[in-house]
Amino acid sequence: MRGGRGIRKFPFPEKCGHAPGPAIRRGATPAASTLAQGPAGSGEVRERVPGISDRMLADRLHELAVAGLLTRNVHHGPPLRSRYALTPHGNAFLIPLAALAVWAGEHLPPHPDRPRHETLAGQP
Repeated sequence: MRGGRGIRKFPFPEKCGHAPGPAIRRGATPAASTLAQGPAGSGEVRERVPGISDRMLADRLHELAVAGLLTRNVHHGPPLRSRYALTPHGNAFLIPLAALAVWAGEHLPPHPDRPRHETLAGQP
């Protein structure tokens, strides 16, 4: 596979180009993977994803909902609250997400400025 030639021979499925972009944006994958533990409010998700701002979390949860990977159920208050849960598509997305996390753990050095997050299995 010198010079990247081998990558051209890999049979990428046509739909790979349509992978859910919001799901791989910064902050989205930890937010989605925390919902593997079950439905949660944005405060609960924020507690499970250290270092994410309220604004970024709100944006990512909205983008994941628009992409069909999670649902948002609004409980009218007072106070007004939202709970998020993975859809069947979101649950299915956890499979390649877990594979990507294993690959990254084995092949990429840890980033010195970012805390290590727990994996989907709860292991650091």
